Amino acid sequence: MSARRSQLAKSETPAFATTLNARVLRHDPEHGLSTLFFGDGELRVPLVDAAIDSGVKVTIFARDVSIALSRPMDVSITNRLPGTILAVEPQAIPYVRVVFNLGVTQLDALVTTESVERLGLEPGLRAWAMIKSVAIGKDAVEADLPQLAAGPCYKRRIERRREFGQCLRACAPRPPFHGAVKRDEPLAEIGKLRPPPRRPGNRTLM
Repeated sequence: MSARRSQLAKSETPAFATTLNARVLRHDPEHGLSTLFFGDGELRVPLVDAAIDSGVKVTIFARDVSIALSRPMDVSITNRLPGTILAVEPQAIPYVRVVFNLGVTQLDALVTTESVERLGLEPGLRAWAMIKSVAIGKDAVEADLPQLAAGPCYKRRIERRREFGQCLRACAPRPPFHGAVKRDEPLAEIGKLRPPPRRPGNRTLM
């Protein structure tokens, strides 16, 4: 008897992802985690090699985002973000793309058709997006400092601060002093108080 084998066609997993700008809020070396702050809250990720308050870019893949209808409490997933479902877009079976509106950020989640039917996911529904910390690997967090330093807005801020500092120095009143000051005398010597010149005939009463 010969065995007949049939190969099932496998659909490729859609590669949706969300990239957001964040800043390093704090580090937790004891647990090996860092806290990042972005427009709609905080993210706990594996410890990143970036200074506190530095800018980073975070990439979150849709396949790493889960959905809950009520606020998740007794779960191991650390990152839990409330939002509203904007769109439910069927892909190749069994995948469905769910687009979340977190307030400022739009986040993609990839679930199955069965999950959409079981949870009754539809646009306008309030739900929670959950992201495992370990799913956001070190390769998903990139330093954003070079782009920030090279941007025109950053340069304009630096120029304005420099001009403002020059204006303060030019408009600042000079400390009072007695006696003539030479034009080439160092600025540090100008601020020193000098005793008034002694006039002839003045005597000090004891």
